[in-house]
Amino acid sequence: MAAERGVKIRPARAGERVAVLRVLDAAMLTTDADALAERIAAGRVLVAVTPATGSDTEATDERVVGAIEVGERKGKRSDERYEASDGARSDAGGVGGDAERMTGDAGRVSDDADGGHIEAIAVQRRRRGQGIGSALIAAAAERWRPLSADFDADVRPFYENAGFEITVREEDGRYRGRLR
Repeated sequence: MAAERGVKIRPARAGERVAVLRVLDAAMLTTDADALAERIAAGRVLVAVTPATGSDTEATDERVVGAIEVGERKGKRSDERYEASDGARSDAGGVGGDAERMTGDAGRVSDDADGGHIEAIAVQRRRRGQGIGSALIAAAAERWRPLSADFDADVRPFYENAGFEITVREEDGRYRGRLR
């Protein structure tokens, strides 16, 4: 599903850290503000923005309505576990339907590319179901492949629809998705 017209996906800017935190917080996701600032500076946070109107107008004249935070991967072997390069483990969720939460932690890395791991993804509740989360995934996949995520059962349909290959993690019964 394509994102609604008027929604643009682009790298987050340093001045948008608070706006990104608001979107993630509204989805009840835990994110380290300092790690987020570092990922924004490294170009590893993408935002979905719409033209701002009325009291929402800021210097950029855009309003953040969704965000995806992608951690770097360590290691190159599929039998090595990894975490984000800063060692952070945060949440990855708050995207489709009534889904509120997907907690991200370690995943697996393949030999084929550095790729990335979705640490957090969220779309404002009133903007869900409009293809914004899918557009964020697609934009992230253009930059980082393979792309992985760890998540709970309630958001599995979102990741299936985005084309992720999904397996059950033996250690905790949660799901791991991988987009090649």
